[in-house]
Amino acid sequence: MPGAGFSFLRNGYAAVDSGLFSGFNDWKIYLQTNLLKQQQPFLIMEPKTLTPLIQTIIAAVEKRIPEYLAIEADRKLNDGNCALCIVDAAGGVHGKMFGTDKIRQRQCFRVAWTKASQVWITGYKTGEYEKLVFTGEVDEKQFGIIRPDFVGWIGGQPIVVDAQTKLSVGFSGFRGTSDLEIVQKAVADVTGHKA
Repeated sequence: MPGAGFSFLRNGYAAVDSGLFSGFNDWKIYLQTNLLKQQQPFLIMEPKTLTPLIQTIIAAVEKRIPEYLAIEADRKLNDGNCALCIVDAAGGVHGKMFGTDKIRQRQCFRVAWTKASQVWITGYKTGEYEKLVFTGEVDEKQFGIIRPDFVGWIGGQPIVVDAQTKLSVGFSGFRGTSDLEIVQKAVADVTGHKA
C-alpha cells in the first residue's frame, strides 16, 4: 500500500520542528518545565535506538493492516485508509498514513495525532480519560485540555515498550477496538510481549 512516513529529529532529541524552539536549551527547558511538572517519570531513549524501534513498530502495524481490511466493518469506515501516529516521551512525532486516498489519509492522521497527543499529555487511553473526567475521578484542569477538545473515541493508548521507552500511540481508520488492537498486536510482534 502506498504511504508516507516521517520522523522529525532536532539536536539529537526527537521533536517536531515547529519553530517554537530556537535551540537545544529551549527544548531542554520545555522538557523540564512541562514534562517534569506532570511528575511522570520518563527516560529518553537515544534517537539512534528509538527511531529504528519506532520504524519497526510502524512496519509491524502496516503488515497487519490486510487482516483488518478483510473485516468489512473496519474496511468500510474509510475505504481502507488509515493512519498511525506515535509520540515519544520527548515529544517527537512519528507516523505513517496508509491507503490510496490522500484526503482520507490526512483526516485519519489528524485523528490519530489528536489521540496520540492526548495520551502523551494525560497518560491515559482515549475514551478512558474522558470517562474519568466526567465521573470526577480526574480533574481535567491538571492537563489543560478543555472538554470540547477531548478526543472521545478509543484508539489512543500508552504503550510501554521497555523500562526506557513509553510511547503514546494513536491509530485511526478502523473501529475503535480495532484501532487499539492492531497496535497492541504489532508491538507484541516487535517486542515479543503483550503491549
